[in-house]
Amino acid sequence: MKKLFSILSFLTIAISLSAQSADSFLRINGSEDGFFADLACRDTLITVNVESSDDYSVTTTSSWCVVENKTRTSFDLVIGYNDSGKQRDCIIRVSNSERMAPIALSQMSAPFLRVNHRTGAMTYGVEADPVTVLLDIESSSEYTVVSPEAWIRAVKTESGCELVIDPGMKNSREGTVIVASGDLQIPVTIIQKAVSKKSPSLFVKLASLIVFCGWGVFAVVAP
Repeated sequence: MKKLFSILSFLTIAISLSAQSADSFLRINGSEDGFFADLACRDTLITVNVESSDDYSVTTTSSWCVVENKTRTSFDLVIGYNDSGKQRDCIIRVSNSERMAPIALSQMSAPFLRVNHRTGAMTYGVEADPVTVLLDIESSSEYTVVSPEAWIRAVKTESGCELVIDPGMKNSREGTVIVASGDLQIPVTIIQKAVSKKSPSLFVKLASLIVFCGWGVFAVVAP
């Protein structure tokens, strides 16, 4: 990943240093600086919109990313399924006579599982009030979300899962939800604070003070 970003930075610097005519322009998906895409392992089609002052060309550094359906204003990037067992990167160069805009792609390999764009264990601290923690889940196959704790309810959504957490108790508590896909597992730990001990209200304090003063007066005047 660091290597990919280094290449993209180098290309961006090269663009800024090159001599360019004021009338020349090149924008892809509305950007003159290109863009980066973080892809899942599945087959993917990316349509790139092009605005160019003259004819442009597109070259790619990897055979798994193919340029198709090129027109004056757009082209498609067809990305194949990644079952290589490792992440792979690709640079696409869009160029006209004076300008160049790079596209950097990074594609994960199957099998994979990500929760909130992370592949490792994670922990969330929550207050004692009822709360919902959103989990964005990406997986190369069907996944499950299992909560062994009754106070954490897992509700699947279109993009992942909602963890609905009940109100807190007198003591803090901790529970771990397991997101699993095949042999891959990501534990999500929830640590909930205890219910805070509230001090007596102003009304209660005032009432106590009046009672205390009343007993004091009674003690003084009593025979």
